[in-house]
Amino acid sequence: MAAYIVFMREKMRDPESFGKYMEAVPPTLEGHPVKPLAIYGHMKMLEGAPLEGAVIAEFKDWDSAMAWYNSPAYKQAREFRFKAGDAMLHATTGGMAFGPRGIPHAFQNVGDGLGRLLVITTPSGLERFFEQSDALSRPVDPDELAVIGRTNWMEFSGPPLSVSDPL
Repeated sequence: MAAYIVFMREKMRDPESFGKYMEAVPPTLEGHPVKPLAIYGHMKMLEGAPLEGAVIAEFKDWDSAMAWYNSPAYKQAREFRFKAGDAMLHATTGGMAFGPRGIPHAFQNVGDGLGRLLVITTPSGLERFFEQSDALSRPVDPDELAVIGRTNWMEFSGPPLSVSDPL
């Protein structure tokens, strides 16, 4: 039975990173038969929250869909994912995401290996959080991490993305 993967874009926040992602995806489909039914074409939401665009991809079955989604090639294309407010986006090597002050935001490494993430904040001070949290024993106790966050003007407002928005 056919299976469908649907990607929904609520709001374009970083056209440059999105362009890199859109260039990286087609080669990941090699060896994965897929029928694109919609690719960010003209659309109008008749029910539900508004969207700027959507992709609907048809695969022959669920296993085929997941084989592509979890393939090393596609995992690399979606190396990091960021959530800012209600928007979820993926960033690859060289990508950029913006988490505005006052809007809850988070990131998750969804690659197979260690990731490298450059965080730039203003005003300064967030680097103390990373220095202090690096000294914690592993696995990290969420309550200890929250204490370090509060002392550095950061509030954890929910569970990690892996829990609140599982892949």
